[in-house]
Amino acid sequence: MQQAIDTFKLNIDSVKQLDAIYQYLEQNDVGKTLDLSEILRAEIVLAVSAMDNFISDTLHFGLVHTFEGNRVIPSDFVKPFNDFQVDMQTLVQIINAPSPNDKSLILGEYIRKVNSKNPYQDPKQIESALLLLGIKQLWTKLGVELSQKGDDVRRELANIVWQRHKIAHEADFDHLTQRKRPRDRETTLQAIEFIDKLCKAIYQIVTT
Repeated sequence: MQQAIDTFKLNIDSVKQLDAIYQYLEQNDVGKTLDLSEILRAEIVLAVSAMDNFISDTLHFGLVHTFEGNRVIPSDFVKPFNDFQVDMQTLVQIINAPSPNDKSLILGEYIRKVNSKNPYQDPKQIESALLLLGIKQLWTKLGVELSQKGDDVRRELANIVWQRHKIAHEADFDHLTQRKRPRDRETTLQAIEFIDKLCKAIYQIVTT
């Protein structure tokens, strides 16, 4: 599980390095000839991607650890975990694997393939993923960790992901104004900081 948060920290630090580039270019008046807001858009997209990858890794390691007996799903909340399906071919490979470590590696690879087809970005997707690990009342717990109301945490994440989708799928183009939506550094940094704190809070909840 430590690997999940370590990888996230590397990814979110890379996003923050983009902001250093933005500041450098802005201070050297490059913004007079180039639209530096495209860097801000890239920061939003990559920050959400870092979160997506973190949730995927957390689910991967969490399920493998449960399979190995190192993590216990609450007895009154096993249904989501039990609903996770493994195909027969993978099951046979796991049974025939020569060692416990090989069995875990095979299962882990299967989980990674499943995760590669599922985005973990909006609140519902993240909540559903963590239900598999027995995490109940996610937003209430995150609210406590972040000193906010749980619903406010969920809404703020949904807004950031909405912005990400507008950038990734619509080039951030507003068809009413026929221009790109305005982006500023302050709100971009707030979004990145929120995702940073959110993922670290999720890690605390999952590993406690």
